[in-house]
Amino acid sequence: MPELPEVETVVRDLRQKTVGYKIVDFWTEWEKAIKMPLSKFKKAIIGKKIEKVERRGKNILIYLKKDCVILIHLKMTGHLLFKDNRADQNKYFKDRVNQYI
Repeated sequence: MPELPEVETVVRDLRQKTVGYKIVDFWTEWEKAIKMPLSKFKKAIIGKKIEKVERRGKNILIYLKKDCVILIHLKMTGHLLFKDNRADQNKYFKDRVNQYI
């Protein structure tokens, strides 16, 4: 499990790379982590602009427009995947404690 400084590093990187942009899609391999039907969750977040990214303990909070917050915990792996549509369309970033591969 990532330690607090590692989570803070992930939050800082996400803040730099995502604030001000819209979510265009969502994917997960672990649907039971979403506490509502996946289709409803996707409908709630897709198209929303990321307003800010913060950390509370080891939780990552992504604040979207219209009072919507996504809470993420990095679990045991410390992995968080996102695709940056501003960059190369085929490049995926794997955020693992401040490492991008």
